[in-house]
Amino acid sequence: MDFLDQLQAALGSAYAIERELGGGGMARVFLAEERRLRRKVVVKVLAPDLAAEISASRFEREIEFAARLQHPQIVPLLVVGDAGGLPFYTMPFIDGETLATRLAKGSLTYREAIDVLRDVAKALAFAHARGVVHRDIKPANILLASGSAVVTDFGIGKALTVSHRTGQSTAARATLTQMGVAIGTPAYMSPEQAAGDIDVDHRADIYAFGCVAFEMLMGTPPFTASSFSALFAAHLTQKPAAVTEKRPDVPPSLAVLVARCLEKEPDARPLRAAQLLEALDRASAELSAPRPAATVGASPSARRVTIAVLPFKDLAGDSANEHLGIGLADATITDLASVKAILVRPTSAILPYRHRTGDALQAARELAVDAVVDGSFQRAGDRLRITIQLVATNDGTPLWGTKVTTSLDDIFVVQDEVSRRIVEALSLELTRSDLQPAARTAVVQGDAYEAYLRGRLLMMTETLEETNGAIEWYRKALEVDPSFARAYAGIADAYARIAFNWVPDADWYARAEEMCNRALALDPDLAEGRYLRGRLRWTPAAGFDHAGAMREFTAALAAQPSLHAAHRWLGTLLFHISMLDESQERFERCMAIDPRERSAPMHFATLMYLRGQFADSLAMAEESGRGVSSSWDRYTVALSQIQLGLLDSAEETAAEASRRFPGEVLFYPVSALIAAKRGDRTHALQNVDLTVRNQKAFGHYHHAQYDVACVYAQLGDNDLAVQWLTDAATNGFPCGVLFARDPLLAPIHGDARFAALLASTKAECDRYASLYRELRSSVG
Repeated sequence: MDFLDQLQAALGSAYAIERELGGGGMARVFLAEERRLRRKVVVKVLAPDLAAEISASRFEREIEFAARLQHPQIVPLLVVGDAGGLPFYTMPFIDGETLATRLAKGSLTYREAIDVLRDVAKALAFAHARGVVHRDIKPANILLASGSAVVTDFGIGKALTVSHRTGQSTAARATLTQMGVAIGTPAYMSPEQAAGDIDVDHRADIYAFGCVAFEMLMGTPPFTASSFSALFAAHLTQKPAAVTEKRPDVPPSLAVLVARCLEKEPDARPLRAAQLLEALDRASAELSAPRPAATVGASPSARRVTIAVLPFKDLAGDSANEHLGIGLADATITDLASVKAILVRPTSAILPYRHRTGDALQAARELAVDAVVDGSFQRAGDRLRITIQLVATNDGTPLWGTKVTTSLDDIFVVQDEVSRRIVEALSLELTRSDLQPAARTAVVQGDAYEAYLRGRLLMMTETLEETNGAIEWYRKALEVDPSFARAYAGIADAYARIAFNWVPDADWYARAEEMCNRALALDPDLAEGRYLRGRLRWTPAAGFDHAGAMREFTAALAAQPSLHAAHRWLGTLLFHISMLDESQERFERCMAIDPRERSAPMHFATLMYLRGQFADSLAMAEESGRGVSSSWDRYTVALSQIQLGLLDSAEETAAEASRRFPGEVLFYPVSALIAAKRGDRTHALQNVDLTVRNQKAFGHYHHAQYDVACVYAQLGDNDLAVQWLTDAATNGFPCGVLFARDPLLAPIHGDARFAALLASTKAECDRYASLYRELRSSVG
């Protein structure tokens, strides 16, 4: 009796085997009809060698658990059984083709790839939320049918892994490894699987998802080799190529997503499959927008082109001229930032490339821009010979180039001309407002300009020592040229930084205000000056003047639409006053200008918290805090954990953050909230007392006040809850939309005083919303 007859006999009359579909080392696959329901099913029978090494009963229990997954993008498991000593399971027959078969026919369009990946991400998100990890995501397990993708074999990998018999022989374990059963298919396995860790979690699926996405875009998996051991080593040690190397026009969000999924360390990958969907939605939006990279140099249009200006290279390699390389790029960025049709990466984004060894196109693709400005210079005394080239990222086509000899005294005139020529080369039209900044540029003496550039370079760090060094260089610039408005603005920025970060109780805010006023007296439309004035209006010292700060930020953005810091500060201001959709718009613009910027995603997580999307807030705050985290992202993580009922985790977060950021007031009310939620009144009030004693004059103490209001609401002290909430609202945080929906304040929602406060904050925020609508047209 052959195997087909043996299988039919074991299955009995319930199924009619029609033909063998194929299979691999793990199982043989058959098409059958389930007679009772007259439906086509797939029967997968484990290979005899594998079946001999597992516990059939444990395998069956695991399959029954996985069979509970019911989702449109998951092929369900129907029946598990034993066919003559060989475990089998059945699932519906999907009339389509595998992604592996589809990829063998040729590459997918970006739209097709995003649609398939979105369906796979939905399946992963659903399964992971229910504790099921696939362990073997690969094109052969993704089926395409009826215009969508479905994932098959969920739970099989774990079932095989946990059901292997104890005391398994070395030969048997080797068989499992070679088949790719215990650790996944080698071409798509995560580094932790390659290292032999059988207790992998959902992040292994996210890595495999990245491998599949890479293959869909590049035609091959991230790593290929002639042996399993070589593949294992590649997953463990080698860095995959960037998808932009072969597909430079790939949507930036998709390129970034693939790279993040393929990180070696699990913690560096997206935390949840739901984040894959968010990134794919951004990629889809980028794909739907005009694609300027394909048409750089074509007819004029209203589209926005992304551009990066790399630090200019000193051909002499003299480190003493580093400030000139950064400064020349920074000045060009400032000029281009005034053109509404351009999104120019800020200086902070290009700073890592000041010592670059790779070519400009590599940097451009890493920065995900349509075109790149690559410059170099030679210095002889105060004379500069500058070479500039504008290159299209998609194919390396030079769009424009020039060589010019000038002096530092004349550099502004040269930069104005360079900016105009770049805009012309990109086939963009300058509007009248775009032309005005160049026309207003005042002549600045070369020595003053060079001193200013040295200060700018020092201000690109966040240390007190270098901030003070920058102030000295700005002062030297003003000694040479007292009419240099940007030098006054630089000192104002430094003073404001000192006030916020290090010395809150002195008069640094007042000094910053004085310097800012001097800058704007010399140049009333200076974008940096208006932005700084907005920051100074929105401080505790100024009483959080929301309306005044809003006017200044929008004025700054009208002059420089790519001033990403102004977008970020305006977005932060807006969510304080209940304007959540408008806040999101600002953060999205900020992240479009600089996708690598950390502060906007960090505050975006806060925005999600205010919307009551606590799981999303937690994931985004944890992601934004990777690498170098701040007290604010730790604070958002802790609050989100409290809202999700993860009190032990919140306690760990607060304790760790308190060690890293000693004296930070925010973690006292967080600890008070945790105690209040646990019914520990004594410890809750002790931490409220610490909150009061550690109040500082800088920062946003209104958040601490709000948290204390929540503490008292949880403790049943309505009078104090309303009092603290009123204090928070009048101290810069009238966010009525949060007050009304926050579960922590639910105990006082029926209090008449709460209703009156809610009404007053709504009226206040409605006035701000009306003002913003008036100003909005100038922002873009």
